[in-house]
Amino acid sequence: MTSMKRYGAAVWARVTTTVQRLLSRGKAETPRLRILIVIAHDKSWWSLNAVQQFIATLRENMGQEAEPIFDIVSLQCSQEKLQAFIPTLMQEPRYDLVVTVGGWVTREVRDFLDTMPIPIPHIFCGVPDPVGMSIVDSLAASGRLVTGVASVPFDFGLQIEMIRALCPSIRAIGLISGISVAMDTVSSFLGKQVSLFMQACKERGIECVEIPLSNPDVLEFLLRDAKNTHGIGVVCALPCLFLAASSEQLIQACTAVGVPLCTSELSSVYHGAAIGFGEHGGVYGMYAASLAYEVLVNHRPIEAMPIVQPPLQHTMRYNYDALIAQGVTVTPAMRHLLSMVSVFFPSQ
Repeated sequence: MTSMKRYGAAVWARVTTTVQRLLSRGKAETPRLRILIVIAHDKSWWSLNAVQQFIATLRENMGQEAEPIFDIVSLQCSQEKLQAFIPTLMQEPRYDLVVTVGGWVTREVRDFLDTMPIPIPHIFCGVPDPVGMSIVDSLAASGRLVTGVASVPFDFGLQIEMIRALCPSIRAIGLISGISVAMDTVSSFLGKQVSLFMQACKERGIECVEIPLSNPDVLEFLLRDAKNTHGIGVVCALPCLFLAASSEQLIQACTAVGVPLCTSELSSVYHGAAIGFGEHGGVYGMYAASLAYEVLVNHRPIEAMPIVQPPLQHTMRYNYDALIAQGVTVTPAMRHLLSMVSVFFPSQ
């Protein structure tokens, strides 16, 4: 009898082990959620910060076992790449969520998603005017299968005041917007931004010299001409996909001409711009991840979710070495200021 009990226990142990193994295998084979992330260009440091924080935050909230599969696509600011990529959304594997970063990408992808017979939820990140760009019906509720995080409007008056604090004698600013090469979906927005920037300069008695940019190869010539003709003391770059793609040439040209570059994103100072003005894209990624969690885990109806606008304020960062390389004479007062807020410090 004892041997029978031992035999039965051994058989039961084997059965239990087999069942556990099958359950474990079934659990491992449970399909994971898939998220597609689309950015305009992989040289947009703001976008990369947003994506990095989005993934990190969603992973933390969902846990390791439920972590989604992330596919990241960069369109390289190309309309041709966009048109070739969009039809692949109809193919397998099917995505559970599409995340887009930036206004142009969001508008183009949204237009296509609206035509799909089987809809895919859509979350955008960093769109300047989602209602004006016809992405959502209202900020209170999108009315469509999309929601997201709207970007904070630029405070050009504050930007110019902070530049003037750094360069008190400035009398002219060169403005590069990339509007001449912008896609139709964002050209009107950029036009409004140019007008607002010019108005902010005029109110402060500073000449604004618009510098057209369609070919990065002639950028140094255009900057040198603006400096010699108008005496520009700073070059400001508005948020623009084309400028993000040409950021390296823009930094090199400003260094060659000896004019400090002030970009529209803080992270640019880590890559050679003298000044960065704006906010950090990572914050937007955190908010977008919270929205994604509500949609994927809590199954909240996305069309009823309000558009989020983070309570952010624009700040300014400086690259000490780039300031000097781009022609800024650092006074003792400026040196004290930069010792507190600059991201790079002098070697001595």
